[in-house]
Amino acid sequence: MENQPASPIFIHSLFRSGSTYLFNVFRRSDSGYWCYQEPLNEKLIQRATETNGFLKSRQGVSEILRHPELNKPYFYEYHVVTDVIVKYFQEAFSYDQFFDSGKDDFVEITTYLTALRNGAQGRPVLQCCRSTGRVARLQAECGGVHIFLWRNPWDQWWSYKADRYFESRNLFISNAKYLPEFLQALKKELDIPDLRNANPSVKHAYCSNRFLDSTASYKLFYALWCHAMLEAKPSCKLSISIDQLSMSDTYRDEILKELELLGVGGLDFTNCSLPMASYGESDGTFFLKSEDRIHELLLLYGYSNEQVNELVQLSVERKLSLVDTTVPENIAIRDAMRAREYLQKTEARLAETQTMLFNTRAQVQQVEAKAHQTK
Repeated sequence: MENQPASPIFIHSLFRSGSTYLFNVFRRSDSGYWCYQEPLNEKLIQRATETNGFLKSRQGVSEILRHPELNKPYFYEYHVVTDVIVKYFQEAFSYDQFFDSGKDDFVEITTYLTALRNGAQGRPVLQCCRSTGRVARLQAECGGVHIFLWRNPWDQWWSYKADRYFESRNLFISNAKYLPEFLQALKKELDIPDLRNANPSVKHAYCSNRFLDSTASYKLFYALWCHAMLEAKPSCKLSISIDQLSMSDTYRDEILKELELLGVGGLDFTNCSLPMASYGESDGTFFLKSEDRIHELLLLYGYSNEQVNELVQLSVERKLSLVDTTVPENIAIRDAMRAREYLQKTEARLAETQTMLFNTRAQVQQVEAKAHQTK
């Protein structure tokens, strides 16, 4: 059934990878695509229970996140399958089941995605930002054409700063079931508590409100980025670099030809232009030290030298792109680098202050408990 007109197209990426741009490329095509943006988004159930919830715009949010201008509301396509969301969507789809949990645990999510496919008024395109831990299983259970979209991690991580929501989602993912061993080890290293079996309200309060310093934040993000590159990317029929798609006409033509071979046509990437920053020496020191540590954990917990070397090579390429900020013509890059240094120091102070408050609160609770016992 694969590559037939009704065969679904899945786009897998992490947050802030240019996924909304790619989603909009499919949506504006005249080739009859029916585009579901973020079918595993935890907010879908809330929209489904609101009157015309899927027809409401997200203009304010889109401006903050610098999303491309859309000619229809973000979740527009769901308005014809509202009953599907209400009947089949489960909050656990978003983060608790982020990683592959085996065929038996995929019955509910497969039923849900199949219902979305059956309700589509055109060839279904499912653009997913919460699927990279289970792409192989999704492909096995749902069929279709699977595309992996990725971005260089330095720009992507800084793009997370547009909204704390994204960093908090990484904390939710770190408390998913079936967490890979190297991520379990990283959690302990970063002093992130294991909340997988905790009360949902406790988990939500922690993940939504915990501040990580910049080093811990980047390590967790980069670990998930590496996992996606190692697990999701090889499971897809096509990999697309949004950076190359923004820079190279030749690359755009190559991707269009590869999509055509997969039975996916009628797309236009000519206006692709994702921001890409230039980085200086201190940026490289910050990023590369954390990346080296994640590469060590990957090797320690089962990934091969060949797999990790591919990630190391990408790190080397980013290192070679660093700009000499002592050169006068690079003064603007130097100033941007110093601004990033200041923000990292501010985040470190914020994380330290929050930890002190948590510890003080715990001490007060212990004293109160002892006082209560002596009464």
